[in-house]
Amino acid sequence: MKKIPKPNFRFFLVEKLTLAYILITTIAILSLAGYSRVYPLMMHRLIILSVILFLAYLDSILNWRSIKILRNVFIGMLIVFWYPETFDINRFISNHDYLLANWDQMLFGFQPAFLFCQFFTWHWFSELMNMGYFFYYLLIVGSIVYIYFNHREYFEYFFFTILFSFFVYYLVFIIFPTAGPQYYYSAIGIQNIKSGVFPQIGNYFNQNRSKIWRKTYCCISKFTCRHFHADFVASHSWTPLFYFYHYVPALLNFGVCHHLYSGPLCG
Repeated sequence: MKKIPKPNFRFFLVEKLTLAYILITTIAILSLAGYSRVYPLMMHRLIILSVILFLAYLDSILNWRSIKILRNVFIGMLIVFWYPETFDINRFISNHDYLLANWDQMLFGFQPAFLFCQFFTWHWFSELMNMGYFFYYLLIVGSIVYIYFNHREYFEYFFFTILFSFFVYYLVFIIFPTAGPQYYYSAIGIQNIKSGVFPQIGNYFNQNRSKIWRKTYCCISKFTCRHFHADFVASHSWTPLFYFYHYVPALLNFGVCHHLYSGPLCG
């Protein structure tokens, strides 16, 4: 009698990484606030865990390529969720923009973001920078898709490296929350900026959400930026990509600077 093969249940590396991130951030959330205040965040995590387990179990039974693709796609799509979620976690921590603004003032004697938007005032320049910023999404997603279909042997390593870099940045965002000059300047007023006065604002952005034109305010646009790092990691994780990324980042990096540092300030 032919034996029925046992299900080969295993997690992909990116799934294990995601589970580790969920564990770390869950501990951080519960440490910063009580369970009653973070119930929605816990429910989101429960749903995500259930989907990861279900897809892994289904794949162990059927062993279909389409399910394997779906497992990777689901993990990749979660990046869209993890980034804005850092805002919800940052609500329990005081804002640190005043520290970065003071460091800028000590290092340069002025505010680079404020000077940037005063110097580059052309509309066509803003449009060019916005186009450069858009390349960020094409580079990351396009690289992952290209490697999956053309160089499958490198895919798991490449995807893991990219995802790991994102998680590191998100953990930094959670530990050291800032909004960046595009929001902090508006909160404290232009006169304070000109005078070199950078007051603490506590959890101002949690209490004044209308001041933030998008929910994902928590990008550490002055302290560290995942856009630069993710593109750098991508270009150095697989040699052929390095030559492609070598010619694109100039426009991309200037676009990110304009978008994160001074976009709303420059109008």
